[in-house]
Amino acid sequence: MHRGYREKKIICSPVYAEVDLIPVRADTHGCRGEGETNEKQQRANRKAAERHFVQLVNANFVQPDVLLVDPTYAGGEEPADFAEADRNLVNYLRRISYLCARKKLPKPKYVAVTEGGAEGTEDENHRLHHHIILLAQGLTREEVEDLWSAGRGKKRQSLGRVNTRRAQPICGSLVDRAMYMLKAPKHRKKWHQSLGLKMPEVRMNDNRYTKRQILKWCTNGDAYDRGFWAKKYPTWKVSETAVEFNDIEGAYYVRLRLWREKSPWKENRTRASQAARSGRRPATAPVKHTGHTAKSGTNT
Repeated sequence: MHRGYREKKIICSPVYAEVDLIPVRADTHGCRGEGETNEKQQRANRKAAERHFVQLVNANFVQPDVLLVDPTYAGGEEPADFAEADRNLVNYLRRISYLCARKKLPKPKYVAVTEGGAEGTEDENHRLHHHIILLAQGLTREEVEDLWSAGRGKKRQSLGRVNTRRAQPICGSLVDRAMYMLKAPKHRKKWHQSLGLKMPEVRMNDNRYTKRQILKWCTNGDAYDRGFWAKKYPTWKVSETAVEFNDIEGAYYVRLRLWREKSPWKENRTRASQAARSGRRPATAPVKHTGHTAKSGTNT
């Protein structure tokens, strides 16, 4: 039995937020999902991990100068196995960090993944590839692409092409890119992220909505209507609504994705970008690292 509803607002950036309307149990010592099968719990855990990653991406990379980077291998340069492919990615990220340091630019921020075939099969060491979301202020796309190589000095050799494009948020977010990186959950993957990525701001409110209101809106169809929720959050636009009924708890869960049309992407370019074009060193504030979190794999 649950006694009411909690509004959990996850503010990822000035232009993107998510809202969860969650039933609050009368027995606060109970756990959500009690009585669920292992398969259902695994699905719930996977969805929670996916949402964490989407929120992390939107908290750190919805800003100008972010690049979507997809390195590929030329014929004859394919790695022998998954471990070698991941070393190539780690070395690539280190080269980007080194070049930023050498040019006295801000430290780059990134999330990256090496992906292979189905884990535990012969295919896991085939079709090896990488995906990166990168913020390297002051570096040009040509510089980022040129660093995808192996060896040093005269022995330095390109590993292949790098498909690089500027991120274009849809409804204030990079949800599509994040979900693309999360595709094929059964494939072998190893994740990397830079130190100091910030977490979204979370605000809780147990008094905004009642159990009776949520039940009414979910049964009469209002909860599925984006226009209905836009009136509840007038300073935001609603890009998505999702309503789920939990049979075990006998309660509805509501999730909203909110965005604002005023976007930093439409405003002036950042100082770093302007400096890169003019050849000047950008003025930056001191960078303070406060720690890191990892979705899985290791941090580099």
